[in-house]
Formats: sequence, structure tokens, C-alpha cells
Amino acid sequence: MGGTGAVRQAAEGRHGGLGVPADDASSKLAVADDTVITGSANLDIRSGRFNYELVAVVNDHEVSRKARADFQDDLLHADRILPDAWRERTVLQKIKERVSYCLLARLDVFLARRR
Repeated sequence: MGGTGAVRQAAEGRHGGLGVPADDASSKLAVADDTVITGSANLDIRSGRFNYELVAVVNDHEVSRKARADFQDDLLHADRILPDAWRERTVLQKIKERVSYCLLARLDVFLARRR
């Protein structure tokens, strides 16, 4: 849970950050060569059109090295979900997922457009 160390620090309020617990920060991370892209934006209509999201792009070798190390540390605390366990979810869990998807991904975008 959480995100990279730098994002976690910002979320927790260090360096003038957001002041929210790290587990409440919905951070994403991509690292390619010496480029780090991190932020809260999702790849969906709502994030692109309606939400106030933040994305930072940093081109720096040391920052990318640290981001990779922080990500590896996060993996140590992550729960691995194996395909068999995913397929064996309860019917109730699957219904909750479908209802949530309909409310958040479909109905929410429709309602947001009507503003």
C-alpha cells in the first residue's frame, strides 16, 4: 500500500505535502530509464476531465534509482494475488465488484457530465 517513498513523504505532509496518511494516497509510479512519472491521475475519463489530479515527471538518474528501490521495498509489503485465488472469489465479492464498477466507472461519469 502507499506508494514510492517520495510520494509517501509528500502524502504524509513532509516537505509541505498533502497531509494525508500514505495509505490514503492513491499514487501511481512509472520509471523508464532515468525518467520518473508519479502522481494521482488514473487513465480514465473522470481523471482526465473532472478530477483535480497531479502528475510529476522528473528526469534524474538518482531519483529514478531511488524510485526503483522504493518500489522494490513496497513489493516486500504487497499481497500477491495468484490467478487461482482470484478465480475462487466468492459470489458475493464478485457481485460487489460489478456493482462498484457500474457505480464508479459508468454512472459516476454520466452524472459528472451533467454538471
